[in-house]
Amino acid sequence: SSRPPSAPLRVRIIDRPRGGGGSKNPCRLPGPHVGGRSLSNATIAALRSHLPAALRSAGAAKAPLEVVRLPERPDSLCDQVRRYAEADVLISPHGAHLVHIPQLSPSAVFIEVTPWAAAHQPAYAAVAARLRLKRLQLCSLRPPDERSGKTEEQCGREGGTVRGCLYAAMNCFELAVVRDKSDQGTSHCATGQGRCQCLEPTLRQAVALAQEGRGSAAAPRRAAVAERSSRGLLESHTAAAAAEAVGGA
Repeated sequence: SSRPPSAPLRVRIIDRPRGGGGSKNPCRLPGPHVGGRSLSNATIAALRSHLPAALRSAGAAKAPLEVVRLPERPDSLCDQVRRYAEADVLISPHGAHLVHIPQLSPSAVFIEVTPWAAAHQPAYAAVAARLRLKRLQLCSLRPPDERSGKTEEQCGREGGTVRGCLYAAMNCFELAVVRDKSDQGTSHCATGQGRCQCLEPTLRQAVALAQEGRGSAAAPRRAAVAERSSRGLLESHTAAAAAEAVGGA
């Protein structure tokens, strides 16, 4: 990034359209559904409320939570790349749009939000590991009973398990991330299992890692600037001494 190390961190949500999953992966259930595997308003509000404390804890400057909603139709490649390249902390639901995570800065932190039924899948963990990106995982709550029960009944004809059924329907519902262990549900965060974490400690860890990474990335730049400055000063002194010697002669 061309921004100076003293600039505020850019904490950015890249969210999916709320239209129901798009034309490539539409909701597979009959009837009206809302969400399209996008983050719930409550989740975005919780991230926004916890961000100031996370920034203070990391010794970082105040910064807003940026929310960028993906367009229904893909826009230019430059615009797509820019959304990722500008972020210091990226928070986004699991989806094919994450193919752009290689554009993240090496010091950036990536938080992937996975649907309840897909929490066991490695998703983009392997890609992040290969790129040596710092990745954290948030898991969403199981869809509410009045919807998930109906979903399971409708999906039952496919012969899938409850988790498989909800996995097939994950483009039908928005993602409500587990905020703390008091949330009801069988999420990995609530039961203390797996790689999933609760929202507040995950955001705090991500901001701290991004702030630390930015400082580490800035150190070589400062050293290079200091080296160039010293070299320039030495050359200046050398030239002055030579000019003085010529003048004295």
